[in-house]
Amino acid sequence: MIIPDFKTAVTWAAEQDSQFGELSRTDCLAVAKAYLDEQRAEIMTRHREGASGANVVDLLSSLADELVNGVFLFALRQVPKPKSILKRVAICAHGGYGRRQLNPHSDLDIGLVYEGRIDKNLKSLNDYMVPFLWDLGYEISFVAHSIKEAKELARIDTKVFTSYLSCRYLAGREEVYGKLRLALDGLKPREISHRYAELRLRERGDSLAEEHRDLYAPEPNIKDGAGGLRDYQTGLWLMAVSHGAGTLDEIASHGFITKEERLAIAEALDFIWRIRNELHYLCAKAEDTLTFALEQDVAIALGYTDKTKRDTSRFMQDYYTAARVLQHFLRVAAHSCDDDIAESIVKPEAPENTEFSVENGELNAGLHDVQWYTENPARLMSVFWECARRDVPIGLDSERRITENLHLIGDDFRSSDLVRRFFLALCSRPLQAGRALRQAAQSGVLERYLPEFGDVRDIIRYEDFHHYPVDEHTLRAVEALALIPELEGSVGNFLKDTLEHLMDPHILVLALLFHDLGKVSGEDHSDEGMRLAKTIGARIGLPHEDTERIAFLVQHHLLMTHIALYRDTDDADVIESFAKTMKSEHRLRALFLLSYADMSAVAPNVWNDWKGTLLLKLYLKTEKVLLGYSEDTDEEFWKQPKAIAVQAFLDDELKGQLDTHLKAFGGQYLSAFPAEQIAFHIQCLNQADEHGFAALCVPNEDQETSEMIVCTPDHPGLFEEITGCFASQLVDVERADLYTRPDGMALDSFTVVNPSRRTPLSDAQVKVVESALKDVLTGVRQVDELLEQSQRRIFTGRFS
Repeated sequence: MIIPDFKTAVTWAAEQDSQFGELSRTDCLAVAKAYLDEQRAEIMTRHREGASGANVVDLLSSLADELVNGVFLFALRQVPKPKSILKRVAICAHGGYGRRQLNPHSDLDIGLVYEGRIDKNLKSLNDYMVPFLWDLGYEISFVAHSIKEAKELARIDTKVFTSYLSCRYLAGREEVYGKLRLALDGLKPREISHRYAELRLRERGDSLAEEHRDLYAPEPNIKDGAGGLRDYQTGLWLMAVSHGAGTLDEIASHGFITKEERLAIAEALDFIWRIRNELHYLCAKAEDTLTFALEQDVAIALGYTDKTKRDTSRFMQDYYTAARVLQHFLRVAAHSCDDDIAESIVKPEAPENTEFSVENGELNAGLHDVQWYTENPARLMSVFWECARRDVPIGLDSERRITENLHLIGDDFRSSDLVRRFFLALCSRPLQAGRALRQAAQSGVLERYLPEFGDVRDIIRYEDFHHYPVDEHTLRAVEALALIPELEGSVGNFLKDTLEHLMDPHILVLALLFHDLGKVSGEDHSDEGMRLAKTIGARIGLPHEDTERIAFLVQHHLLMTHIALYRDTDDADVIESFAKTMKSEHRLRALFLLSYADMSAVAPNVWNDWKGTLLLKLYLKTEKVLLGYSEDTDEEFWKQPKAIAVQAFLDDELKGQLDTHLKAFGGQYLSAFPAEQIAFHIQCLNQADEHGFAALCVPNEDQETSEMIVCTPDHPGLFEEITGCFASQLVDVERADLYTRPDGMALDSFTVVNPSRRTPLSDAQVKVVESALKDVLTGVRQVDELLEQSQRRIFTGRFS
């Protein structure tokens, strides 16, 4: 016989046409597979031609519906009593499939619901359908429950409850599906309160896996990460359970989101669906992580046409914007649940006729009067001063009221003396300014007041190797000031003391807020940032002296870090030059704090004790020059017990060098190292005296680090060359101790680790690092050449 197409075969099965009986399972599978492949190809073409994400997921869901319905009818023809089965079963779609949100390689979550007991006929139906759908190429999750079982499981198991909450009818007897819905109506499982707590934690990111917590992860998981599809689905779930509003339209009609927010959520969701569709098509599998290697290909496929890092950056900027919208939706949903729970326990009182109040740890502002902001627009800034003063976040309802009044912020607002006073008062509280400014940014006030801040929103610059977009990095830098009281150790204590004695802290906060604004224009962002700082200062009415102090810090915001990490701070000329630039101890203090905050906000774990030690060393040396102090002389020390203990680790031929070695480096050196390490230093110096260069790596298993000792004649730029060699081989430096003998031989000791595992260097790593050091320090190669090779390797991995 002639094999029909899929739709004809389905019609024969539905009408119990005798011709269907002549078709084998292989025939049915072949026509179904041909139809599936043909339709999938057409949908992929529509996607490539620019179809919306919502359109594509709907088409894929409809296609799956056709296949599942057809396979169900095929299966009915294989069981002995199809009419009996048909009377008591229904097929349901669950999860993303139930919401009609299938991506190209999404799983099919299918449930079989039945009345009565399971029997051989039902088992035969199941045994036909599931393997058939697997053979078509679908990933299947299949469950079978009686209505009674479904109700009981949903009552005690939140996951089952959630699954049935969003399920929809596919095939079988619709009355059976109706009985299921009736049985589940009004049911809330025992674990529901625990689930609310879990979701509230998720809103803050605490319950997410470490790699998924950061909205601005450089390689975001667009399904499970913060701001991903899971946040949207969780928000819908919360709204459906708490308020019976399971769609965006229903949520908007209940007043939980505005029409504008509903549109923004739909647009963000559509964009992320488009990204996920492209990822699935590009990888030919269910891939949800937007890796560096995939970013450019996805960007080009979605219409970011130039094959450049800047266009990839623009694409990622749009992604982070969309992710932030979905994350905010989850926040709104979680907040509505908190209100619902509170109202069920305590009857809410009418709002007091007060301007400000704190409830449940959040600031309410102006909720008593819809005209409150219109009467005095300066209140749009005073709210954030209150947040800083009271050290509490602003409530969601108050934030929404502020957003509704952003149109009041214009030129008059920006030049208002009253607004400026509130803004400077906020910035004068460095421990609270970070959170208040973040909320001002979140509500839209900050970029309306400072349009230059809006210009850097979500901008990614790959050449900076920053983990975060410019605006997020900036806010985290201000927030880093609030972490200073928690820091430990000598560097932490010094930062605390410096912040406590800082004059005019608003200068520091504003310098942090402005320091990267110049990145919107191109490479030389420090000078451009200085220009913008002066422009902003004049516009908002800052005193000229304050504007100049802020502009100085912005222009030189990279200087202290560069000198501390890449220049030889034992070189008196380096210190003298830096001191001439600083001119005053007040500037030095502010730049020290700014350098800490800026470095802390680059990426997780970029700030460490080693870098802090280098900054502190530069600070103290520069401070002495600025204050006119001289270096203290070392006291006699070389006959101390510790000095004598070094001999136990030395060969006889080297013991005679101990006194000379210790006298050359001083008492501070003796205090800084254990006896065994000093012995290694002497061994390394002995080799350098003989060969002109030596490097020795000693593992420290207790600390899970390695000590890399480098001995070579001192010269300008030596520290920069050594650290450049480490950077070129992707080795992290946690600490550096730098010494030079009177004869000019340098002894530099570095605590280093394998960055990926935070462990001592492997033998292979030691070899390549020692080779790089030897090549650079003996003049065979330039360190810039090694760094360029390393950078090419990194960017090849990202963009090739």
